[in-house]
Amino acid sequence: MSRSPGAPTLRRQAGGGLLVAAACSAIDTTDALRAAHYGDAAQRIGAGGRGSAWIVPSACGEAVLREYRRGGLFGRFVRRSYLWRGVHASRCVREFRLTLRLRELGLPVPAPLAAAWWRHGPVYEQALLTGRIPGAEPLGALLRHGAPDLPWRAVGALIARFHAVGLDHADLNANNLMRDAEGALWLIDFDRCTLGRPDARRAQANLQRLARSLVKLGGERQGRAAYARVQDGWQAAGGLTAWPGRGT
Repeated sequence: MSRSPGAPTLRRQAGGGLLVAAACSAIDTTDALRAAHYGDAAQRIGAGGRGSAWIVPSACGEAVLREYRRGGLFGRFVRRSYLWRGVHASRCVREFRLTLRLRELGLPVPAPLAAAWWRHGPVYEQALLTGRIPGAEPLGALLRHGAPDLPWRAVGALIARFHAVGLDHADLNANNLMRDAEGALWLIDFDRCTLGRPDARRAQANLQRLARSLVKLGGERQGRAAYARVQDGWQAAGGLTAWPGRGT
């Protein structure tokens, strides 16, 4: 069976491999998904949790390079290694394909450029390269620094669009919601996310996770007020039948 013209290319290399977007054929080695490959040109923008990220001048333009790292208690002992279960089960490939699908559905997500993996016996390391969103800032950082008039109703409407196509976001928090230089909103970080039938229970869990994030970053009063506006926007955009109440 032939590959469709717009399909990503799988490139197996010694000790690992690449999945490269059709529009990004200039990336032909896994080295392009190592921060060290860019030297001083790699600008670090994140650390800790489930990944570390850099802005890099990739062969496909300015991009965000993210290395997968484990968080939580287990991550204290095994930071970068994951059990190998095959190319198509690797988290970087699954996230690449899911992000590509969301983009094909017309949703505001960064362009997936390449995924890479490096095998070490029964385990592997991995990284993902996505297009940089010009001028993007995480809403979590803006909330934490007291930025006024953040578009929380629009955030709710945005989330409703993702829920309508059946996205279950594994880590819906304020730092994964971005506002670009033009004021448009984006959603990022689809590691461990799934796409299926719209589900009210999963949508509720997503929103409650966001609520905890807003309170953590903005404090009880400001965080709850922001979440109330998120809910209003989510419901006004259609939402789902079962949506979480505001509480007291």
